[in-house]
Amino acid sequence: MKTYLDCIPCFFKQCLQVSRATKCSVILQKEILDEVSELIPGFSLNHTPPEMAGAILNIIREKTGQEDPYDDIKEISRNRVRNVLPKVEDMVKQSEAPLLTAVKLTIAANIIDYGANGELDLGSELISLLMVEDSKIKKEREELFNFNSFSNKLMNSHNILYIGDNVGEHFFDRILIEEMKRANPKISVTYATRDRPVLNDITLSDAIDAGIDKHAKAISSGSQLPGTVLNLCNKEFTDIFNSADMIISKGQGNYETLSDVSAPIFFLLMAKCPVIAEHACCDLKDILLIECQDSTLSQ
Repeated sequence: MKTYLDCIPCFFKQCLQVSRATKCSVILQKEILDEVSELIPGFSLNHTPPEMAGAILNIIREKTGQEDPYDDIKEISRNRVRNVLPKVEDMVKQSEAPLLTAVKLTIAANIIDYGANGELDLGSELISLLMVEDSKIKKEREELFNFNSFSNKLMNSHNILYIGDNVGEHFFDRILIEEMKRANPKISVTYATRDRPVLNDITLSDAIDAGIDKHAKAISSGSQLPGTVLNLCNKEFTDIFNSADMIISKGQGNYETLSDVSAPIFFLLMAKCPVIAEHACCDLKDILLIECQDSTLSQ
């Protein structure tokens, strides 16, 4: 997915948010914004938004000396999810369709991304979101929530690559992986993370902390961006990507970087910005399970 002009104000907003998260001085925040303003004119709209975000984050790291300014926010997300995890696991176990429930929950968990800074009753929010999801799924076109194709592909796959997104959500990824393996015990799952702290995205240590490595092979993709640009990933990841029978791509950043790639990808995300909604031909805050076997999403 290319960068749109509407993305540019968001670059500055994200830059300011991350700069403030470092708790650096207002003067240094202004210096960072000034340097980013010099960078943007040379940035091609043919690149993906996470590539620009990566360049901005590098400037912030260099100026502040901080590797992980979102560390505190990620810890809040972890604790909130751990508190509701038993309830979530019971919801899946007691469901008449546990795989479908696990899919809907892991998409609903996108609430953690924009709820990390405020007070959030995550358990209540997830139950509410599931009710909204059920209503929306019934109204949406099948191509926007194609669970039947997802399930059929799962049952006919052997090697599955699951690309994670945000801290907190990754506990739900683990639950979904468990349900996928119950549905098809023959599958082998590889779970991929970012190579270093990027915003509130997961790293390999996060995946291991959540116990994902007990159900899947956990690896770093080599990506240092809030997305997955294949030519910037490591060989282990790209080899697995190219040989996977099925690829599960979680979240907006992965959608932005992989929606033009020809591969057996299922995108699981919530459309949280107007640009994504327009690109996916859906409404804002729709929950999406999109199958993409070619580059038709980029048309």
